[in-house]
Amino acid sequence: MSRAGRRLPHPPRTELVQEEAIGILLLDHPPRNLLTRSMVRDLAGHVAGLEKDIAVRAVVVAGAGEAEFSGGLDLEEWAALSPKEAQEEIRAGQDALWALEHLSKPTVAAISGVCRGAGAEVALACDLRIASETATFAFPEVDLAWMPSHGGTARLARVLGRSAALELLVSGRTVKALDALRLGLVDHMTTPGDALEQAKRLARAFAEKSRRAGDQADPRRGGGEALPEPVPPRVPARGPAPLVRGVPRGRPAHREEAALKASPRPHARAAVANRTWKGTQYTRACVTADTSVPAGIGTL
Repeated sequence: MSRAGRRLPHPPRTELVQEEAIGILLLDHPPRNLLTRSMVRDLAGHVAGLEKDIAVRAVVVAGAGEAEFSGGLDLEEWAALSPKEAQEEIRAGQDALWALEHLSKPTVAAISGVCRGAGAEVALACDLRIASETATFAFPEVDLAWMPSHGGTARLARVLGRSAALELLVSGRTVKALDALRLGLVDHMTTPGDALEQAKRLARAFAEKSRRAGDQADPRRGGGEALPEPVPPRVPARGPAPLVRGVPRGRPAHREEAALKASPRPHARAAVANRTWKGTQYTRACVTADTSVPAGIGTL
């Protein structure tokens, strides 16, 4: 409390509110709900708790206050980080959004106002996105010679297709809600101020249904069977690995690397030694071509 008796603003946080069988994650850092490192850690912790909470059947993600979803990362905070610290925070962000994406309960993003950068990455990690008519979307990282760092490049390409995703990422242009609906970036559009209520209504519909049926409808959730402990991938999301006789089974990245080693092309074998699957290479490789591999390598 201040001397005048007024309550001081709370620090930035990701708050969890439970309404019956629905968990609501609120990105709370007014006025623009910029994501801080502590908010990302809060998000990861809440997602882990929601995974274990059998009383929660569906999850809604929204910006606190409903005026803005999120304006992206808090760049003032990030500017003070050393390169090593920034790398660690990128990995922590990737882990948090990977866990949100693979949560075994339906997730709905309720988007109002600005949804930019890392805020848009959070929305992409949800199963469904409901946007207000006044919502806007953008990936402005390109203006800072950067790309979305928390896995958003791969998710955007999956949702929109490679060409549309590349256009948004490289141009950095702002997309209005109606255009986002046409592109498939959002699934439903509502009147201003109604996104959160619509998301809750949809989440309640999910919560009333059989969880086993929901699991069977989602291939990520193993057809209703128990899933192993999530282990976030440390490789970029890429297309299907080339089919080469004698390539062992395993994760896609392992199969692809084995395919390169088995290739008769010298440049393909040399590419294996030049690849780096960690750090910022993760974000670049998700959308842009790997410069260490010549065009056409996918046709081995």
